[in-house]
Amino acid sequence: MKKSKGICFSIFSGVLFLMQIYSNLVTNYLDISLENFSKKIQLCNTIEDELNDNPLSRDNKYWIV
Repeated sequence: MKKSKGICFSIFSGVLFLMQIYSNLVTNYLDISLENFSKKIQLCNTIEDELNDNPLSRDNKYWIV
């Protein structure tokens, strides 16, 4: 009986360890993707600000393609 409890405990702890590794990988991936997304938003805002500051684009919105 003691051997089966030990085996079950080791399998359970192994599964928990693998779940922890998986959750760390998912968390790191989400952090990277959110960081890239925020960089894209900053780039879009920068481009929009530059277009708004440009006198040609102020007079004619379709001038810059």
